[in-house]
Amino acid sequence: MSLASSVSPSLSTSPPSLTQECSLTFRLALPLIIGQLGQMLMGVVDTVMIGRLGVAPLGAATLANTLLAVPLMLGFGMLSSISVKVSQAHGAQEPDEAKSALRHGTWLALAFGLATVLVAMLIIPGLSWMRQPPEVVAHTPDYLVICAFSMIPAMLTLAWKSHADALNQPWIPFWIQIGGVGLNVVLNWIFIWGKWGIPALGLEGAGYATLLARSLTAVAMFIWLTHASFARSWIPDRWFVRCQTRAFKGLLAIGIPASLHLLTEVGAICGLYADDWQSGRCSAGCAPGRHQLCGHHLHGASWGCHGDDSACG
Repeated sequence: MSLASSVSPSLSTSPPSLTQECSLTFRLALPLIIGQLGQMLMGVVDTVMIGRLGVAPLGAATLANTLLAVPLMLGFGMLSSISVKVSQAHGAQEPDEAKSALRHGTWLALAFGLATVLVAMLIIPGLSWMRQPPEVVAHTPDYLVICAFSMIPAMLTLAWKSHADALNQPWIPFWIQIGGVGLNVVLNWIFIWGKWGIPALGLEGAGYATLLARSLTAVAMFIWLTHASFARSWIPDRWFVRCQTRAFKGLLAIGIPASLHLLTEVGAICGLYADDWQSGRCSAGCAPGRHQLCGHHLHGASWGCHGDDSACG
């Protein structure tokens, strides 16, 4: 028997070419990138539809969404630890570790969302310190609190999406999130302008639309994940069992550095608003819309790059 024939097929197979590697990475990264942009796209939808209400409501939405951009990015970095833990468990064929990561990550997402609501309520008395026009400050609190509550289902969606991504199942979560953005458009139209017997709620209506759209997106994500055949061996049998400090520490050890990394990016974005907040120039003309759209573009670039990084990892 010749030496060539004795070499195992796995050893004789040539490694994939650069083109093949890039193609595989792109196919995995595309749904991750667009799925991560889903949360940002809801802000774009709100900006476009709130703009017709006037400068003051748009300025209030700009202020609220800028404040909430910080916990949104921190939460995304924190919950990316679920993908790391689940992918490691999946590669090692350790379903119990993946189940633990998902269960503890879900509780971590819930706690983070509730903390966001608490912080949003605490900063409301300080909105006037940002030297905004009185009409902008007057419109901000209700919308800010409603959108802060929407962070709870948003964080849960991110946690469950991270689990699916780690199991190489990114496409269904992608379509669920795109569906949530479309639903937000319809709900904005209903609640802002008062359609189908619903009273016109204006700016607060946009907040309620975001809350409802994110809640239904989270419900859809959970139902799909818990009933998908590929996930049966990788999701917890029981959710309400005693949590382990070790599991939380493992998630936080990965999530905190990732959050701090994203914080530097969102800090640069929020810095675009700081000068106008202090000078009060946000009341002039189209400044709120300009800043909001500029921030969305920068958030989109940041989230898109992070989605590509996730695929490479």
